[in-house]
Amino acid sequence: MELYAIVQQGAVVFLHRETDILITWDGAILFQVYAGRFDGNYDHIDSFYRELKSLAAAQEAAKMWFTEHGTFNPGP
Repeated sequence: MELYAIVQQGAVVFLHRETDILITWDGAILFQVYAGRFDGNYDHIDSFYRELKSLAAAQEAAKMWFTEHGTFNPGP
């Protein structure tokens, strides 16, 4: 999925440049999580729901998701 298409679905509330994780919020309850690929596109990897009323709260919720899920295990 191209970045342009992602931004049409919601506001980008979190971006981690090292891992290329991008989280969007629809302004109500739906958060979408995307992971960057090497070709500049993104794959949808997760969704989560939090009923929030402000952008600051949405940014905090996105940071919390990344803190909880952002540890990568490369395997054996």
